[in-house]
Amino acid sequence: MFDYRPYLAIPFVPHGRDRSGCDCWGLVCLVYRDCFNVSLPPFDRAVGDVNNPLSVAPVMAAGAAQDIWVKSDTPRAGDVLLFGTRAAPYHVGLYVNGDLMLHTRAGTDATTERWRGCLWDRRLIGFFRHRLLCDETRTAQSGAHRPAPAA
Repeated sequence: MFDYRPYLAIPFVPHGRDRSGCDCWGLVCLVYRDCFNVSLPPFDRAVGDVNNPLSVAPVMAAGAAQDIWVKSDTPRAGDVLLFGTRAAPYHVGLYVNGDLMLHTRAGTDATTERWRGCLWDRRLIGFFRHRLLCDETRTAQSGAHRPAPAA
């Protein structure tokens, strides 16, 4: 589990990738770098208008298709939730636990919200785990890792 609390209230800033402000993907990049010692592609200038789903969708779809992501049926802390439609994914958040996610969007600073709520549940495309987090368990905060238990 990662500690999501230090990321609460980070302002929404289009193309932002640090604590002074993030868009939804920027928040994922920041948490992965800080908590899991994993660098993600920034896509910071690949999207013109981050508030326009039609502008965001091609980049999100291309990102989800990269071989660094594995779709998961059983989410765990730090997995990325992809939202939108299958034809047009447009938003991401981070799985915290239960039905809680960490995310940000225009008009809302980084916050936790229930992904099973009426706004998000029907838009969930899936949970995605970074390949580096599949075969080992990383200790959040330090980025240190230890082998996963044998199956």
